[in-house]
Amino acid sequence: MKMLHPTYSHAEPCRSLGVSSQAHHMSSARSVRVLLGRGALVPLVKEVRLTQRKVGGRELYRMLSGTIKNLDVALGRDRFFELLREEGLRCVGAEGAYALR
Repeated sequence: MKMLHPTYSHAEPCRSLGVSSQAHHMSSARSVRVLLGRGALVPLVKEVRLTQRKVGGRELYRMLSGTIKNLDVALGRDRFFELLREEGLRCVGAEGAYALR
């Protein structure tokens, strides 16, 4: 921000958006943590899927729950399912056919 607009302080854009500087910094720090955590989870899910193709999402979440807690990522079951859907890692069909995009 300072590089683009050296005459503005950091507090002015935050004030115009209706958030405090602290809220802005906390939000950006959380976003980075979530992105790094998601990036670390995808290879772990793929590794499990290589050996256990038909394991369901809930069971997969249970298997990786310790790792999720260690990554310090606020990722519940529903958000985990969202991650699987976005990355194309869900089991599809009655027989659980697993296919990467």
